[in-house]
Amino acid sequence: MWSRRAYRLPWARLSAFRCCGNETLRSSGRSNVAQLAASIKLRLLSEESCAIDCLGPEAIFRSLRAMHLAMVFARRERAIDQTLCLTPEEMSILQEAPDPEVTEARARALLRTRLHLFLSDWQPREASNDLTGERSSQLFVGRDTHVGLLAGLCAMHLKDGHEVTLCAGRDLAVARAIKAFAATQLYLQKQHLLTSSRRLAVKTVWAPSDRSGFVTKAIFTCKLLND
Repeated sequence: MWSRRAYRLPWARLSAFRCCGNETLRSSGRSNVAQLAASIKLRLLSEESCAIDCLGPEAIFRSLRAMHLAMVFARRERAIDQTLCLTPEEMSILQEAPDPEVTEARARALLRTRLHLFLSDWQPREASNDLTGERSSQLFVGRDTHVGLLAGLCAMHLKDGHEVTLCAGRDLAVARAIKAFAATQLYLQKQHLLTSSRRLAVKTVWAPSDRSGFVTKAIFTCKLLND
């Protein structure tokens, strides 16, 4: 859990989200999803890419919902017909404003997640529970899922040329899935499988998780994508 001191660091001086020039969008647990979605749509229409900084699970969850809503807005206006993908990255708040009083352990606790958004023509395959098949390998993520182990499993299947699909329900599980993809990227970088023309791409789809249709789950499909 984030402490009060964490919010008194540079992040506390940032608004819930900000869209100005080429600045990175900022998302918090209290961001307005519709307004953030409008900012994302404008960036995609003008630059075909943008980035969102998220602090905490709720911020990640709201950013992903805003991404979905941004594409709904864009497709309603017939402005975008491509797939919106993301590449997550774990960063430290202290990279922008170093604090000599913060210990290494404390710095690790002040990680934020940056979502790099971009448009692509990639269309994911149909998911399957069979990890040996040609379709996407499907895994389920919970609030207690071990991020490192999940990332290692994802990296193993991506290295073999498979697509990987993660299913997550609540905001904590969704955040763990995104953090697992960020860790997966680090594993792949260490194995020199990512280059300037090859990157990790994640597509998010929201689907009903029960018959009522009111409760939704996030379905993430990941692939090594060649530009």
